[in-house]
Amino acid sequence: MKKLLVFTALCSAWVFAADEEASALEKAFREGSASGHIGLYGQYKKLGEGITNTNTKGETSNKSGYFAPSASFVYTTAPLHGLSFAAGAWATDALYEKLDGDYDGAYGNAEGIVESNVMLHVMHAKLEHAGLGFVSYGRQEVDLEWAVGYIQGLVVNVTPIENLSITAFWAQKYAQVEFDEISSQFLNMNDNKGIQGLDIAYTIADILTINPYYYYADSLLQIPGIKLTADVSAGIVQSTTMLHYAKSLVDTSVTNGTYNGSVLGLTGADLAGQEDGQWIQIEETLAFPKLGFHIGAGYIKTDKDGGGGLLGTFDDHQPLEEGNHTFDPNVSQVYAFVGYELGIFSAGVMYGNTSYDAESAVTGAIESFKENEIDVTLGFELPYNLGIELIYAYVDDDFKDADGSKPGSYNLFKGLVRWTF
Repeated sequence: MKKLLVFTALCSAWVFAADEEASALEKAFREGSASGHIGLYGQYKKLGEGITNTNTKGETSNKSGYFAPSASFVYTTAPLHGLSFAAGAWATDALYEKLDGDYDGAYGNAEGIVESNVMLHVMHAKLEHAGLGFVSYGRQEVDLEWAVGYIQGLVVNVTPIENLSITAFWAQKYAQVEFDEISSQFLNMNDNKGIQGLDIAYTIADILTINPYYYYADSLLQIPGIKLTADVSAGIVQSTTMLHYAKSLVDTSVTNGTYNGSVLGLTGADLAGQEDGQWIQIEETLAFPKLGFHIGAGYIKTDKDGGGGLLGTFDDHQPLEEGNHTFDPNVSQVYAFVGYELGIFSAGVMYGNTSYDAESAVTGAIESFKENEIDVTLGFELPYNLGIELIYAYVDDDFKDADGSKPGSYNLFKGLVRWTF
C-alpha cells in the first residue's frame, strides 16, 4: 500500500508538472507579439539621351517605372525559459508598370528587380539569456558587414564581459526582402556549404570600438577585415571617425572558372575571372544632436585589378543610393553628405564622385571613367505609425557606347508610403 501511495504521488506530481509546462507554453504563444507593415513603393527612372529600354514584346521607351504594394506579418512568441519562436511572411506584387517587365524583368527589361511573390522570410527559434547572449537558428534578418538582409542559418552571439560582443554565424541561404527589391526565394550563398564568419566588437572607454572579423566560404572566398570607430563628444559637437579595411581572397577555382558551386544562382562560368579584391574606407561625421544637424565626408578605394573581389555580393553598407561602380576595379570614390532631422521631418543630401576602370566600348581598351551622383532624401514620420520616404538620385556617368550615348546616366525617383504595427 505504501508503495502504491508513493507511486500515485509521483504520477500526480508528474501530471501536475506537465500541465504547468503546457500551460506555460500556451501562455508564451498567447502573450507573443506581432509586427508588420502595409506599404506602397514606387519607382520612376528616366534614362539618358539616346538610351531606351526594349522588352521582348517590342515595346520601347526611355522611361521605366512601377508601383508595388506589399505587406508583411511576423509573430514572435513570448520567451519560455529563454526560448522563443518567430514566423513571418512578406508579400509583394505589381500594381502598375510603364513597360511590361519594368517590375520583375519577366519580358526581358533589365530594369526589373522585384519578384511578385509571397515569401516565408522569418522562421527561427531563439534561445536568449540576458547579459550572456543568444543562439538563433532558421530564417532571420542580419546586419553583418558584408551580408545585409535575410539568411537561413545559425547566429550565435556571446557577451562574456562588458563592452565585448562576439558573433559567430553560418549562413547557407540568402534573400533580399525589402520594399524596392525582393528575391524570388532563398538562394544558396555557396551551395549547402554556405558561409561562416566570426565578428568581434570591443569598445574601450566608450570611445573606440575595435571590430575585427573573418568570413570563410569553402572554395569561394575568405574575407579578413577590421573596422575602427572613434566617437568623441565636445560640447554640442559629436565626432565619429571610421576606418575600415577588408581583403577579399577569392579562391583560384573562381578565378579560373572551375568553381562548381552556386552563388545566388550564379555559376562558376558567371564568376570566372574574378580576382582578389580589397576595400579601404575612411569616413568622418560631425553631428550636432541638439540642432538635429550632421555633416560628413568619406573616401573609398578598391583593388586596382580585382575591385571589391565579391565583397558586395550579399549586399553591403556602401554609402551612395545607387553606387553602380563602387566595387569595380581601381575605384577611388569621394563622397560628402549633410542631413537634418527635427520632429517628424528628416532630409539629406549626398554627393559622390567615383573614378573606376572599365573596358571602353569605343576603343576596347581598359580606361578610366567617372560617375557623379547626387542623392536627395526626404522623410516624414507621421502619427499612427505612418511613414513617407522620398528619394531622388541623379547619376551622370561619362562611359559612352560606340554611338556616343551614355547608358549609365539617368534620373531616378523613389517613393514609399508605409504603415507599420
